[in-house]
Amino acid sequence: HGPVIGTVHGAKGREADNVRFYLPPMPWGECEDAQYDEEARIVFVAATRARKNLKLGKGASRTLACRLDTSGRAYTPRIYNGNGKRAAASVEIGRIGDIDAAGLVGKRYFSTQVSAMLAQEKMSSYGDSIIETEAFIGEKSQGYRYGVRFEKGANSNLCYLSESLNYDLFNIAKHVDAKVKKRMLNCPSKIPYLRIVGTRTLALKPGDPIRETLYSPWCDSGFILAPLLVGYGMLYFRHRR
Repeated sequence: HGPVIGTVHGAKGREADNVRFYLPPMPWGECEDAQYDEEARIVFVAATRARKNLKLGKGASRTLACRLDTSGRAYTPRIYNGNGKRAAASVEIGRIGDIDAAGLVGKRYFSTQVSAMLAQEKMSSYGDSIIETEAFIGEKSQGYRYGVRFEKGANSNLCYLSESLNYDLFNIAKHVDAKVKKRMLNCPSKIPYLRIVGTRTLALKPGDPIRETLYSPWCDSGFILAPLLVGYGMLYFRHRR
């Protein structure tokens, strides 16, 4: 499903009919002959990965990705000029801990056992399909957790992302706000461009206190379906009024 993205070193021993090879800018200053020889060897490896077509492109980027020290979540600040600066960042979604048991079948997030069951059944129906979806920030009573839709454009939530994501977004907002130099920023109202690429099983150990907050039968069995969620889309932070 789509292209395979990787480095030249990671492509050793692999071939494809069509390959796109992106090169960085030419180096400035003097280099030793040994460095040029090594670069030539790497370029040769990349160029010989294509069976039929090889296309070259420029791979330079003016923006640098960052990681939060606390969680390791990756993000790339994006500051736009136009009618004033706009605060945004591409943020990694789908880390371990982004989805927990409470957000899957918890009584605080699903109004009834039936709605939790429908979400679990929907998840089991995806199979090997890749589902495009999105998430919207929840109510205060739900801890402002983001609800992930069944699919893009749907009204029902499949699950709710954990509070650890909200904490990370606040930390990213502080970094972005320092560049924008406007008011303090709130978390985005929407997380677009998410993909569900499969399902997994989340298991709770016997006696885990979180079980008491879940609907039956999951509070008894301790086994819950969870989506494999990935994303690195652009999030727009809201200015506090």
